[in-house]
Amino acid sequence: MGRIGRTLATVFLVALSGWSCGSTSPDATPQVASIVVSPATSTLSLNAQLPLQAEVKDGSGSVVSGAAVTWTVQDSKIVSVSAAGVVTALAIGSTQVAANALGKSGIATITVTKTPVANVVLLPSRIDATVGSKTQLSATAFDAAGNALGDRAIIWSSSNQAVATVSTTGLVTAVAPGTSTITAASEGKTSTATITVAQGAVARVVVSPNPVTMVAGQSSQLALSVRDASDNVLTGKSAVWSSSNTAVATVASDGTVKAIAAGSATITATVDGVGGTTALTVSNIPVSSVTLSPTAATVSTGSSTTLAVTVKDANGQVVTDRVVSWSTSNPLIATVSQAGVVTGIAPGTATITATSETKSANATVTVTLVPVGRVQVAPASVSLPAGQGTTLTATVTDANGQVVTNRPVSWSTSNPGVATVSQTGVVAAVGVGTATISATSGAATGTSAITVTAAPIQSVTVSPSTLSLAQGQTGALSATVVDATGSTVSNPSISWSSRNPAVASVDANTGAVTAVGVGSTTIDASSGGKTGSSAVTVTPPAIASITISPSSSNATAGQVVQLTATVLDALGNPVTNSTVTWTSSDVQVASPKSTGNVTADVTTSKAGPATITASIGNVSGTATITVNPGAVASVTVTAPSNNLKAGNTMQLTATAFDSKGNPVPNQSFIWTSSNTTVATVSSTSGLVTGKKSGNVTIKAQTALIGGKTGSVQINVK
Repeated sequence: MGRIGRTLATVFLVALSGWSCGSTSPDATPQVASIVVSPATSTLSLNAQLPLQAEVKDGSGSVVSGAAVTWTVQDSKIVSVSAAGVVTALAIGSTQVAANALGKSGIATITVTKTPVANVVLLPSRIDATVGSKTQLSATAFDAAGNALGDRAIIWSSSNQAVATVSTTGLVTAVAPGTSTITAASEGKTSTATITVAQGAVARVVVSPNPVTMVAGQSSQLALSVRDASDNVLTGKSAVWSSSNTAVATVASDGTVKAIAAGSATITATVDGVGGTTALTVSNIPVSSVTLSPTAATVSTGSSTTLAVTVKDANGQVVTDRVVSWSTSNPLIATVSQAGVVTGIAPGTATITATSETKSANATVTVTLVPVGRVQVAPASVSLPAGQGTTLTATVTDANGQVVTNRPVSWSTSNPGVATVSQTGVVAAVGVGTATISATSGAATGTSAITVTAAPIQSVTVSPSTLSLAQGQTGALSATVVDATGSTVSNPSISWSSRNPAVASVDANTGAVTAVGVGSTTIDASSGGKTGSSAVTVTPPAIASITISPSSSNATAGQVVQLTATVLDALGNPVTNSTVTWTSSDVQVASPKSTGNVTADVTTSKAGPATITASIGNVSGTATITVNPGAVASVTVTAPSNNLKAGNTMQLTATAFDSKGNPVPNQSFIWTSSNTTVATVSSTSGLVTGKKSGNVTIKAQTALIGGKTGSVQINVK
């Protein structure tokens, strides 16, 4: 063995102390030169066992009998070894097993592998299926002992994927009629199943196209699709064809349809007792031309004339069984019935169209107007209060004395400042006086006399109905005046007054209110003998500022400081009996005690600044209190560790506190050691130096006469 090999062996032997092992009782102590373990390398399956043999030899190569051997394993998770050297495979991997005797060792390498697959079982072994069906197969791998190997991958395949496919989980899908072999394989071992696929029964028959439209005399070929319950197409099937109305259409055995006459029929294809249908509509030979007579006509408004229509088919034959639809280009000029009767509506020209299927013909109709003879307006005279309205009607008769409703009527007023009129005859009374309303149609005019009177005031409403002002403030009131018609009066004359000017005064013309003194009163607005009012309440002036005295102070922790708040209103007057809320920015430094008065006792607790606030609503004032720490009451010494090696140093820290537990800054300390032979300490810095083993007490005392002392115990090693 080379130097590197010997070194690795030495490292391995040292590591043996951490291996799990089995041992035998030691006997005498012979001289051991080497140990040979056999076999030196082995491969085991999981849970398999292997006995190892250890041969102990002396320096001459002779076997040392009776030498006590101890067995150890490098990784006890992979294999275990008994005291007799029997190795048991526990987990997949590789490790070493050593035989040890009197300081010498021999090593064997053990590799643990998976248990090999001996066979694969596939169930079921035969499948009879129809196209589109699915079957789940199961496959299990077993070892030579018949144990199921659940951790082994199964590879699935189909010998004919055009007949059947199989998924990675063993789900078989029947694709088309035929036979295929399904194979499950694992580690070179296979098992097979045979699947036979047949066509399913007829479940649905589809005839296309659906629906079908044909012209009498035409022929058309229908298509047929036969499917099973899984919607798979079935081939090799023949159908029986039939027509529900052979007078409309017939159908041959190959699905050829012949249109006989206009109408509807159902064509049916039956396969194995299952039928499919398509709806057939047969139309006549198409229309070739449409003509009107006369092509031009004249009719007066309110009169009618009839147009004649002739329809011919593609063979040039006149047909009378076709539908003709009539339309007009302008129904405001002339209308037409579905019998071709044209009626004049208003003067002008309209085009009348007759349409049959895709063919049309036009005729031009000119409508003339019978002159207007008279216009009569009703009522002939009307009296209205201002703000109200009425609707007039105009009756128009033509020169023949017939009432006509299709003549335009224009409305006008002789005095729009008194009454206006819309173009529908709606009259609105605007101002006091008289006016003539005229209705004109053609050359004739009718009139109505309108008299407008003033409308009385019905109510006066003041807004807002209640008003609250602080003393010295101003506010604005407005008034709405409504007349007897319920209409709001524009620019009314209003007079304003106050029932108690000592509380609130009001501008007689504008309604502007001024708060004079604290109290309540009523402001009135009068117009046309009617009065509206608003209740006005005047409150004291609002609080404008809060000032705290003293505005800043210094105190020692535990001291009580009294603060006083001065409250002023917007006029600069002191506000007495005020309820003040006191708060602190840091209650641990300073906490105010108050029951809502303008004075507060502030109790200080720890050193630091705090802002004290006195507030009423959203108005506040502040004062600053700075709390200083009190006299030193105690000293605390802290060390990073209570143990120190001789020759090393350690920095100690001392902190002074007052009686409230507040740190007292800027303190100087005098450091001393209870035993300078164990440890010394710098008298000014607290740096400790270990001298020899032992316990020592290090003290820190404030530099003042009679100062406070703290200490810590140090163990020097």
